[in-house]
Amino acid sequence: MKMEITVHQGMSADGFHVEIRTHQDVIVYKHGFDYGYDASWDKSWDESKPYTTDIIQDLRKKFWVAKDDIRVVAGRNIFRGDLVSEKDVQRFRDNYLSEIE
Repeated sequence: MKMEITVHQGMSADGFHVEIRTHQDVIVYKHGFDYGYDASWDKSWDESKPYTTDIIQDLRKKFWVAKDDIRVVAGRNIFRGDLVSEKDVQRFRDNYLSEIE
C-alpha cells in the first residue's frame, strides 16, 4: 500500500487529504481532514480532535503502509488558487512525519 497526503489551505480551515492506494493504484481509502473540525494541528491545542500524526499512524497500521511509502504533496491554496508552498509542505513533513515510528 502507499499513502499520499495532500496539504491544502482552505477558506475556513487548513488541512490535508489522505489517499491510500494499492500498488496497482486501486483507491482503498480517501478522506479530507480540516484542522479544528476533524483533526488537530497540535496535540495540546484541541484534545477532542485526533492529532495529525496519530491519524497518519492509525491509517498506516490499518492499511499496512510502510513509512517509506508515504508521500506528501502540495494541494491548492483556495485564496490564491495556486499550489501550497513547498515550505508549508516541508513543515508538514517535519511536524508530523518525523514523529512516526
